Amino acid sequence: MKKQWYYLKYIGKEITEHKAVLWFWLLVRVVVQTALPFLQLLLSANVIQWLLEGVAIEYYLLKLALWLGIICVLEVIKSLLELYFDKENDIFRMTVMAKINQLLYKLDYPLIISEEGQENFDKAGNLVASPAQLFGRITQEFSRLFTAFLGMVMYIGLIAQVDKLYLVLIVLLVIGLLIFKRLQKRLAPQISAAVSVNNKRNSYIRRLYGDLRLAKDIRLYQMANWFSEIKASITQDYYQLMQPKKKLMLAENTFLSVGIILLTIFAYIQSVRLIANQELVVSEFVVHVGAITLLAGTITEFVNQIATLDQDLLQMKYYDEFMNQTPIFNHGEGVSLPTEAITVELRNVSYTYPNQNTPTIHDMSVVIQAGEKLAVVGENGAGKTTLIKLICGLLQPDEGEILINGQPQAAYNIHEYYQLFSTVFQDSFLLTYTIRDTIIQGLPFDAARYATVLEQSGVERLLAKFPDGDQTHIVRQVNSEAVQLSGGQLQKVKLAQALYKDAPILILDEPTAALDPIAEDEIYQDYLRFSDNKLSLFISHRLSSTRFCDRIIYLAGGEITEVGTHAELMAAKENYYRLYEAQAYYYRENIEHEVVEEEEVIEVGGLI
Repeated sequence: MKKQWYYLKYIGKEITEHKAVLWFWLLVRVVVQTALPFLQLLLSANVIQWLLEGVAIEYYLLKLALWLGIICVLEVIKSLLELYFDKENDIFRMTVMAKINQLLYKLDYPLIISEEGQENFDKAGNLVASPAQLFGRITQEFSRLFTAFLGMVMYIGLIAQVDKLYLVLIVLLVIGLLIFKRLQKRLAPQISAAVSVNNKRNSYIRRLYGDLRLAKDIRLYQMANWFSEIKASITQDYYQLMQPKKKLMLAENTFLSVGIILLTIFAYIQSVRLIANQELVVSEFVVHVGAITLLAGTITEFVNQIATLDQDLLQMKYYDEFMNQTPIFNHGEGVSLPTEAITVELRNVSYTYPNQNTPTIHDMSVVIQAGEKLAVVGENGAGKTTLIKLICGLLQPDEGEILINGQPQAAYNIHEYYQLFSTVFQDSFLLTYTIRDTIIQGLPFDAARYATVLEQSGVERLLAKFPDGDQTHIVRQVNSEAVQLSGGQLQKVKLAQALYKDAPILILDEPTAALDPIAEDEIYQDYLRFSDNKLSLFISHRLSSTRFCDRIIYLAGGEITEVGTHAELMAAKENYYRLYEAQAYYYRENIEHEVVEEEEVIEVGGLI
């Protein structure tokens, strides 16, 4: 219960910080919602009383008009408040969503790539995912709870004047409902984990249905029926998982129905007895029985809202944990960024990914001199990308340290530290914006610098092909007018992006993996032209693209096993040499095969 009180105060604080006046309008809404059914009940009783008393028709119509006028005004206020809270709930939800997203952009990289970090974000994000989720309906929950509580107190006070036995029946009904809610709460953890996995599988299948990248495979391999079977299996599993909960809810509804029926029967028996003894007039009978009916509804609503709010408040821990994660890197005052040429040094650096036993980088030491062009090569899984992430400050070494001009990496403010790098990764992600936005990436716009970058990167020639120039959108799934860039065109845009940032350290992490060797070589030569006076790191699985580098390091098992120029490593005839020769042989075989095929085509053409 302490947790619920903590989270109740927490979410109350969030609402107050968003807009404190919401509490006032919430109070008004509760009073109006409680008053309306009670006034309607009193009106029914008064109409009967006026008719029995035989009041003048003018008096009757005047009173009726007055009562109906008050009820109509309250109905209008109720409707206006519903519209107001619908709007404010959405604004509040979007405000919290913005806070989550803003924090996500600032969170240290290790906090978001781990399984725990992803789960924290997913759970916090789910709370604002739609108006039906916690932050989209929390004021509605408060409104229903307070309205039910106020109505329950009012109706209990009203009928308790008739017979105190009502209180006993009501208490028994409430206790029974609370027991059922308690059982449901105990059951929830038993099925929630399995339901969560089921929902993830279901969401994944839904995404696959709409993934254009899979459209060809679905048709060519006739996967539609297979997908349908998987979807049906997931749905069936969900129904099975929910059976215990449904059975418990059925038992609760049965108990509630029986309780309300018994309460109503008792009310009628008591009312008839009181009328027979002339202790109750007909109009009071209407109020009495009507109050019983309204009380049954408010009790049900109150217990349901208590249970719902209890579960909702426990979900607040996901938001609390996400918003209050302890930073890993330095977000405070840091040493000034270097203005002179930059040297990077790794001293006995080791790094192991979470939930892994084997280090991806093990006891690595290397100095990258100012202005040096260094190639990092090795087979898949050797630790090349992890090394780059460590140097960039995305990951923190478990052991050892990384120095920039002799200063430990941790001495720099992490956000300022990122300014040192222009990095192009293999898994380039395109935002649903224009080519110009993609190149600038939120940096201040400098027209002269932008024009120079377009020319140097070759994007200027690319833009000439598009009617909208640099205002061309580049994600077709979102914008039907967008263009689909080829691999080479995309890399020119990424080159322009790196050039526009103009950071002192240039890093290419296999950005051309999807290109053919000739296109890759052209892209690397472009980068080489503009990497003068920069410390540059080039990662490529094609060793022919690393020959222009000043030095090459070969990684195997997270360790540096070879260091030297291309000529030196070829002369050593170790792993680098063997990998280079294997690739060269493969390319030679392909070229010879293409030549033979071309000759055969010519011969066949001659016969025809």
